[in-house]
Amino acid sequence: MRRIIILSNYTEQLHKRLVTEPHWYLYGVGVKPSRQGQEVGSALLRQVLVRADRDALTCYLDTTNEKNLPFYERLGFKVAACEQATRKSPQVWAMVREGRLRI
Repeated sequence: MRRIIILSNYTEQLHKRLVTEPHWYLYGVGVKPSRQGQEVGSALLRQVLVRADRDALTCYLDTTNEKNLPFYERLGFKVAACEQATRKSPQVWAMVREGRLRI
């Protein structure tokens, strides 16, 4: 439990340090393993990104699973930081996607 609290506090500080302007924090987004690879996650996130783009808002997320990086990169996210809370903590990739105002 202590490691989870340390990681949670660390990711919160990382988030605050990297994105200071108004933005959307995509927290806890996931798809059932049996539905992965069926474009469910992409469809879900695209709906969010369309709304963020409408308001030209940046989106932020973090992941501890390196395998997720290509998925998020295809949606326009870029790695803003890759860090660890402690030597024993998992790697955390913080990702940012700038808002794209659509007229």
